[in-house]
Amino acid sequence: MKEAFTAEILGKHAATYFQCPECGLVQPKDPTWLAEAYESVIAASDVGLVGRNIYNMRRLESVLHRLHTEGAAMLDLGGGYGLLCRCLRDIGFHCNTTDIYCENIFAKGFEPEPGEEYETLFAFEVFEHIEDALTFTRSALEKYNAKRLIFSTLTHAGSEPPTKDWTYYAFETGQHISLYHDRAISALAERLGLHRLTVYSDLHILSKEPFTRLDRLLLTPGMLRLRKLYGMYVSRIRKGVSLTQDDYGNAKRALHERATDQKDRGKEPTT
Repeated sequence: MKEAFTAEILGKHAATYFQCPECGLVQPKDPTWLAEAYESVIAASDVGLVGRNIYNMRRLESVLHRLHTEGAAMLDLGGGYGLLCRCLRDIGFHCNTTDIYCENIFAKGFEPEPGEEYETLFAFEVFEHIEDALTFTRSALEKYNAKRLIFSTLTHAGSEPPTKDWTYYAFETGQHISLYHDRAISALAERLGLHRLTVYSDLHILSKEPFTRLDRLLLTPGMLRLRKLYGMYVSRIRKGVSLTQDDYGNAKRALHERATDQKDRGKEPTT
């Protein structure tokens, strides 16, 4: 990698950023500030957290309806508070969530068990935070025997890194340490022997299975009107498939069983 520029992180740490001349990936050297940056897992400046999860749910509905086997399990890696998982379950997708750094608040009880397999994995707002996307992707697909990984990251274009006023650098939080060129996503897919599809400018799919011509017509920006019509069609036919009521009933039963068990264990033994 070649030295690209210097910047101030968290208002006090000097950082040198480098760029790969082949794939365009931009990363800082030796980000020693990460422990400080993650004192709060969710950055205080992230005021769009809820809106983005709802937006991602809407974008994923047609993608999952097209590519994911109905009723098969999916897992949100780095799922934060569990909000996207809850949103997807509310529109009928069997989603679980996991995040070793953040408490699952909105999807309690929907975490992976050891050895569980998932057809589709998500990694929303994760790739900017990890240093080695190659190892992360390979390990995740192998661990869960998944067919595909759907992830978000905003890519840049051009031979030079974006100017330092690009908000995605997030110098003020210090949490974004990998900034991807479009070529870097292609290189990642090639290294892992996966097929790549970019659905939106910031939403990408890496798949073990090839994409059909119809997949590309319905899901990619090339046929914008067709994609919108397909999205409307999917939303219409999926009405009434929510898992919300089932999840509520299961949660009530679990609470009742727990209370009964605690009550029974508190009884004096009979003679």
